[in-house]
Amino acid sequence: MTKSRIQALDEIVTSMNLTIREPTDYPLDLYVTVPSERLIEIIKQLKGNYNVSHLSTIVVQDLEDNYKLLYPFSTNLTGGKMGKVILDIRVDKNDPKIDSIVQEIPGAIYYEREVYDMMGIQFKNHPDLQRILTPDSLPRDIYPLRKNISSEEIRRRFAEARKEREAEKKLKEYIRSEQLEYISEKSDYSIAVGPQHPSLEEPIRFIFHVEGETVRDVDLRLGFNHRGIEKAFESRTWQKNLYLAERICGICSDAHQLCYVQAVEKCAKITYDIPERAQFIRTILAELERVHSHLLWYGILAHNTGFDTIFQYTWRDREIVMDILEEISGNRVNYAMHAIGGVRRDIRTEQVVKIIPKLKRLRKRIEEHQKMMMKERSFVVRQKGVAILTKEEALSLCAVGPNARSSGIDVDIRRDDPYAAYDQFSFDVPIMTEGDIFGGLIIRLEESLVAIDLTIKVLENLPQGDLKIKSPRIIPQGEGISRVEAPRGENLHYIQSNGTRKPERIKVRAPTFANMPSLKKRLIGIQVADIPPVIRVIDPCIGCMDRVTFVDLKKGKTMELSGEHLISRGNRAYRLGTGVLDF
Repeated sequence: MTKSRIQALDEIVTSMNLTIREPTDYPLDLYVTVPSERLIEIIKQLKGNYNVSHLSTIVVQDLEDNYKLLYPFSTNLTGGKMGKVILDIRVDKNDPKIDSIVQEIPGAIYYEREVYDMMGIQFKNHPDLQRILTPDSLPRDIYPLRKNISSEEIRRRFAEARKEREAEKKLKEYIRSEQLEYISEKSDYSIAVGPQHPSLEEPIRFIFHVEGETVRDVDLRLGFNHRGIEKAFESRTWQKNLYLAERICGICSDAHQLCYVQAVEKCAKITYDIPERAQFIRTILAELERVHSHLLWYGILAHNTGFDTIFQYTWRDREIVMDILEEISGNRVNYAMHAIGGVRRDIRTEQVVKIIPKLKRLRKRIEEHQKMMMKERSFVVRQKGVAILTKEEALSLCAVGPNARSSGIDVDIRRDDPYAAYDQFSFDVPIMTEGDIFGGLIIRLEESLVAIDLTIKVLENLPQGDLKIKSPRIIPQGEGISRVEAPRGENLHYIQSNGTRKPERIKVRAPTFANMPSLKKRLIGIQVADIPPVIRVIDPCIGCMDRVTFVDLKKGKTMELSGEHLISRGNRAYRLGTGVLDF
């Protein structure tokens, strides 16, 4: 951290005549008090004068006298590093309204809907302000994250709604309006995809409005199995929340637990005291998880485009990295490696000697996968030039991770806002400019190789020392934002502590949620046969397509197709060179 970077942040704020909140131990996290009536003006200045437009999320908190909204924006500083300008805005509880920023920041469209859904704040001039996570049957006066609403009351009100069969009525209204009457104004027929398997994170439903074989519009609906984890965090101790954070996502369990402990460590003001050996081990776990996730991703992509040979190879070879994770942690999925103040388990010298040859063997296997995929013309043609997201669109929609890098955005939290031991190593960040599915594939293949090389480098330079420091069970009052570069992109945890054994507020923004606006943009204009691989392009933390229902309003014909059926029809269409599904 250099003085010039801190001065650059201060200059941005003072030039707009804003007040910096109380100083923190983390000067690159700059909290700025903004009057609600100046919000749009300030965002226009950030965009126009400082090229600041990436909004990570909107955090909302229920305080005694008002609602607190935090808008964390990323800004590029000298030396290629990144800082955060966090706009702090208060909203009156008696009139909870604020201007929507969607016109200036299109990527905020789902963030504002989430805040409305969870806290009941109205965003004036929002293009589609409605619930996004909770069921439509939830009583309109219930906003789950308000402090005057308990989990017990939410369950009781749901039970009452079920007795009144309100949920069934709402569902019928939803199906009738969204699938029949509403879409008849947009297209010839609709394709309803989802919701996905309930055991996976962030369930979602797509409704595609189609003319002929071309997707003209897409509606998204999330939260079919929303688990209320943010509310659950508030009733558990800091230590118990370690295990809850890890279970936000199965594939990114390490990323979420690491992001959580880093935010807690900021609140406890022990970030700079974490032992060096612990930081190295955190880096190793993060990169192994990245390799595992990317193998899983391009294996499923291959399956969705009919290249099952690669699918089988990736499932065989990901066992190598899962065996390594089991060797280190004892688990193949949830590793439980992190602690507040360090890590729970060591990596012994005899383990390092066994792990490095396995990683070198896996690297050769991934290179073989890449050669096979590049030689398979039918596989490549299904991806090149499909679902293009331009750099300008990716920026405006606040895309993250490989989804952003495949569109030419040179961003990586590991390098730009370093954590763990990333500031001690140099590594390449692959960038593609095509913005299509193929670009995302190349990004993840290259990132897998880089991750393996980086892991070997960290293992070979593992320093001696302690694994963790003693951390307080009662975290002092404060707040902290933590970001990590999860396999899918920027993962963010915000924590507000109140000086007790339990948090006052924890906000989680997974990368999948950040990438939803750009996914919707990618889906518009594609062919029906390309729906499965395009949904995979952001590596969504949702299930593969369970069922697809075609409703042809002109013919009065309805068909239900399995995911396998749609994939096989899509492959047949491309073999015939028509790009048109034959039913």
